[in-house]
Amino acid sequence: MRAAPPPGRATLCLGIHNHQPAGNFDFVFEKAIARCYRPMLDAIARHPQVKWNVHFSGPLLLWLAKHDRSLLSDLRALVADGRVEILGSGLGEPVLGILPEHDAAAQIAAMRELVRELVGAQFSGLWLTERVFEPSLPALLAPLGIDHALADDHHFRAAGFGGRRMSGYSTVEKHGHVLKVFPICEALRYRIPFGPARGIAPLVRRWAAADAPPGGTPAYTYFDDGEKFGLWPGTHEWVFEKGWLDAFLSSLEESRDTVETAFLSEVAAREPSGRAALPASSYREMTEWALPVPAARERRRAMKRLGAAAKGVIGGGFFDQFLVKYEESNRLHKRMLLSSERLAAAEAGGACGLDAARRALCLAQCNDAYWHGLFGGLYLPFLRAAAYGHLMEADRVVDGIAPERGIREMDFDRDGRPDVLARTADQMIVVSPARGGSVYLWDDQGLGLSLSDVLTRREEIYHDKVRSAAARSSRKGPASIHDRVTAKEKGLERFLVYDSRMRLSGTSFLLPAAPSSRALRLGVAREMGNLAATSFHVMSLGDEGGCLIADLAADDVDAGFGRMSILKEYRLPARGCGFELALLVEDLDLRRRPPRGAHACVEMNLTLNAWDEMRHLVVGGRRIPIDGEATVRDAREVRVVDELRGFELRLELSCEGTIAAYPIETVSASEDGFERIFQGFCLVFGAPFGHWLEARELRLKVARSS
Repeated sequence: MRAAPPPGRATLCLGIHNHQPAGNFDFVFEKAIARCYRPMLDAIARHPQVKWNVHFSGPLLLWLAKHDRSLLSDLRALVADGRVEILGSGLGEPVLGILPEHDAAAQIAAMRELVRELVGAQFSGLWLTERVFEPSLPALLAPLGIDHALADDHHFRAAGFGGRRMSGYSTVEKHGHVLKVFPICEALRYRIPFGPARGIAPLVRRWAAADAPPGGTPAYTYFDDGEKFGLWPGTHEWVFEKGWLDAFLSSLEESRDTVETAFLSEVAAREPSGRAALPASSYREMTEWALPVPAARERRRAMKRLGAAAKGVIGGGFFDQFLVKYEESNRLHKRMLLSSERLAAAEAGGACGLDAARRALCLAQCNDAYWHGLFGGLYLPFLRAAAYGHLMEADRVVDGIAPERGIREMDFDRDGRPDVLARTADQMIVVSPARGGSVYLWDDQGLGLSLSDVLTRREEIYHDKVRSAAARSSRKGPASIHDRVTAKEKGLERFLVYDSRMRLSGTSFLLPAAPSSRALRLGVAREMGNLAATSFHVMSLGDEGGCLIADLAADDVDAGFGRMSILKEYRLPARGCGFELALLVEDLDLRRRPPRGAHACVEMNLTLNAWDEMRHLVVGGRRIPIDGEATVRDAREVRVVDELRGFELRLELSCEGTIAAYPIETVSASEDGFERIFQGFCLVFGAPFGHWLEARELRLKVARSS
């Protein structure tokens, strides 16, 4: 049996990334400071012989500048004493690869200025948000003065580096521009802070003995979420109260003759380990989260069959796939691009006074609202609301210099099909002809609120755990610890209902009977024909004294009992927020008699991005909670009341019919367990089919009033 090599000398680059997303609640920031960031900095101060590489995100720094200057002062002192080196990022903590290049450069420049102002530091190293690397990044970052960055060792294995431990850094090149990339050691990520505190230094020494190059000292990199040190469930007691962190840092101080800690910039001054060409990727878990559910399941089965060797063999997804997996992410992203293009044009024109718009755009590009994995992310309405709110804030600044009004065709969502964009002083609406002529986006500029920001109910791979936990609860005997599922409430499996199409507004469809909130909520209502899925085409766009008009048409629509030709007309007033939708029957070729109770329906999916007793619906004179369910017959009007903001939406059908209202709720994963989240509410207006034929049209008027 081969003897183990003697312990060797090693360098350890320790790093933490601290982040709270733009739009998070003040109490979350306060909790994170009290349980994590403050005690972490205190521990660093108690162990002066250990060097740390630290990244504080822009949204977190901005909050600290407003609410907790003392923590910034302590951080500044650690930097001045040479105990901490700061790593940068984009100001809004964006994923750089999904931004236009000029926005990415502006993000880094703004972060440089903020770090200089608040912490008194400069940075040449970059924390790549969510470790999302793209091959084009060296060409972007090197000209901006970025010398080095971090990626996961998973990136290197995906590039064929095999399962060996990686040390030091590799040079990555694009178009002649070089970036030094440090591989973050996954083995250390899973041991710190969950393994034995005094076991890390001996482990690193053993690695060094096996890996040491001739005449060199291997350098291993640990960099992970700072929130693991106190904010993740159970970690505050473990890391601080039970002394894990102090014991870990003491062991490093005691081992400094054989394990030195270093700044990344110090190691970057050494010779590289070699060259690398890395693929578009992120950490291993994200490559699974980015995949569609069937592909993710197949990947898990393959990983189980192949075992540990699969880590470097089986690829996964990459960040851009979230924009395909979640249409709502793509909608937010393309809305961001629209604001970005307007701001860039104003800047190119030499306009002044755009700093506030640029900062708002930076915060709107904060990554959290654009994707979903282990934590809430995209599923959290307040994060999406914050992003949309910042975009409208940027637009208001640009509007003061170069206002944009009118109606036009453009491929808003970049799917290769034309959309209609209408913008007035008070609102912006995007209509998607290809999606049944529905409203794809509706922004209320005055409120700074995207009323269309409703998340579709869709399957996630972790829903399998929710179902299996529910099945086990009916069996006798204890469950294995590996099968335990933490949930914030019982019966979550009842809410695993999935939508057949994206949650939009102005969607029209036919039902064999009057709409029922319960059937619609459970997804068991069966539509006739394919009206909702029919692709419309633009007939004409007009502007009548500031009133914007879009006429859409669909020919040969399957009604389930015949063929129809339908016209949809949208009218937006010159002032105020709202629109009028007319659904007109142009032609009808009956092949059999429609069901006696058939109804023509128009669906509206809306959000106020919150629910509480200050918000409610009034349907047919009945007051219904915003997250309530009701079916009201012989009604024609709904009032959506927001007492907190002081406004109401009034939706009025041109005839009496049946109105169904129900909440849209999703089940998602969070660090504290599975939870049900209110995403918005659905209103379905149903008119008897015979009345529609007789009147030849159905009108729905939507207006906001203060």
